[in-house]
Amino acid sequence: MFLILAGPDDQAAHGFAAWLSARRIPHAWSHDGCDVRLTTHASRAGETRGCLTLAGETGATPVRAVPNRGIRLACVEPDERFRWGEVTAAWWTALALFDGPVVNRPTRRSFLPDLGLASLEACLPRLVVPSTIGPPDAAPDAPCVNVHRLRDSAYLGRLSSELILDEDELYRYTPFNPRGVHRMVVAGRRIFDVGCPGGAVGDALAALLEPLLLELLRREALFCSVVVDVEGGRPALLEATPVPQPRHYAHLADLVHGALAEFVA
Repeated sequence: MFLILAGPDDQAAHGFAAWLSARRIPHAWSHDGCDVRLTTHASRAGETRGCLTLAGETGATPVRAVPNRGIRLACVEPDERFRWGEVTAAWWTALALFDGPVVNRPTRRSFLPDLGLASLEACLPRLVVPSTIGPPDAAPDAPCVNVHRLRDSAYLGRLSSELILDEDELYRYTPFNPRGVHRMVVAGRRIFDVGCPGGAVGDALAALLEPLLLELLRREALFCSVVVDVEGGRPALLEATPVPQPRHYAHLADLVHGALAEFVA
């Protein structure tokens, strides 16, 4: 049994669940973990492992694998925050110790893989992060610049005279060269170049991005999306997220879902 851990409004999880249902692959979806039994076993030899079982009318069903999209809650009342903190902590422990495959396994640092741009740049000497942060008058002078509002990471569009920015806000500015931009999607052990037919990754691009891709796998980021600009021959990281959205891989959805199912099978 596959157990999808995701919020009720997670469209990527909906897409994967529909793909599994169409192929009659047994799966379940947990929004909050309340219908799942989490058990941690510790031996005298110091070995620790986590087990998950799903409650059902016919008894408990062992969970074999977990695609983790995180616990998404639309609203948590103040008096519920402690309980949800405990739920998250229980999942964190169980998935970290679970002896089956986990897509985006929690680590010591984060419940979902840490794909902060500064963190990845610090680990990879040849990787460049061109983004800068500042008020509207600090915007870089470049032909193409994406603008995100810093407080909520909302994408506002490309920098232009028509884009109205609030002087009291801070923004993240990301200059790029459209000719060199590639969106890569990692799904299980497969890598897809969204802009190429069938998601095929060219040999030259694969060699250039190999250190970055290996670092993503090291961080257990087995379902993620990164955007890179390789026009200058040195990869510039424009974006990285451990929760890719369906629009990032819509025309490759069958291949991406198949790669995820193959990994957790």
